[in-house]
Amino acid sequence: MIGSLQRPFLFLLLSALTFAGTHAQEPPGRVWTVCAEGCDFTSIQEAIDIAADGDTVRVLPGGYRENLVLEKAITLEGLADEEEGETVTVHPESFEEPTLLIRRPGALGSLEGVLVRGFVLRTLDLIPGTPPRAGVAVRIEGVGAVLEGNRIVEGIGLSAFVLGGTEIVLRGNEIRGSGALGIQAAGDGRLLVVDNRVEDKFSGVAIAGLLRAELRRNLIQNSQTGLVINGSGEVLAEENEILFNIVGVQLAGSPEVELNRNEIARNIDWGLVLHKPACTESFDPKFEFQGAVQGRDNTMFDNGNGNLCPGPEDYPWPEGFVRPPDEGGSDDDDDDNA
Repeated sequence: MIGSLQRPFLFLLLSALTFAGTHAQEPPGRVWTVCAEGCDFTSIQEAIDIAADGDTVRVLPGGYRENLVLEKAITLEGLADEEEGETVTVHPESFEEPTLLIRRPGALGSLEGVLVRGFVLRTLDLIPGTPPRAGVAVRIEGVGAVLEGNRIVEGIGLSAFVLGGTEIVLRGNEIRGSGALGIQAAGDGRLLVVDNRVEDKFSGVAIAGLLRAELRRNLIQNSQTGLVINGSGEVLAEENEILFNIVGVQLAGSPEVELNRNEIARNIDWGLVLHKPACTESFDPKFEFQGAVQGRDNTMFDNGNGNLCPGPEDYPWPEGFVRPPDEGGSDDDDDDNA
């Protein structure tokens, strides 16, 4: 079954790259600019409100204190100046709302073709005399969108509900800082997570529901749990680095999961753990893992309690699922956990 994921996701990847490449050229619609002085607008939201589907809103470096709502198929582009170290930073006016909300235009509306790139999105609410609080940086509600090259700091990095028939692509983003979740996604649509860096979260990436998800070449580290897969969807994870977490990967519910050529190493407790009574102190029968695991050639080493729980004597791990690490790694417990 999971091998059948390859063809749809190849189409998803190619279509996403084509979409991004199209927007990297001169946009087909009108271009609106935002800056402190001399542009069409000084407010990003004012530019979004005026823009029509197919337009581009380009935001020059600076700090913008706004909660943004995007309900149109436009490109929202931050023009950061990396050489000068100048960023396009959006800080929320209210921590109670997402810094950026992308949603359908009305209960019965639909939306595809959103592209957001080049921003620093913060969530920390700094009110004099009160403790700092962090909210949600990006929330996507039932629409198709591409987010690439953004830096998301603090709080919940991205929360997405992916409806069937829609696709969300997260590519080349950095999501870090204190907060519960890096990427949280549920629903029954398609999700592509590629070349992102997620760190310092309670859960780095959490996938639930009926999602068809693909994760490739992400770095997920320094979190309580690096990757959590729950629900009954289909997940393909390849060539990710999942390092220095408490638990590297946790599987629960009844998903069908394929893991190939990932490096799952130096996690404090387990490399990969199934939600089973023998492996989970806070075991809940409702979430017991009843799914299927496929894959091969995953590198696992230096995980504190071991690479796999349950071990091979208690669970039918696929042949070749774990391979010895490259020279220079530690394979002291591979014989016991492979």
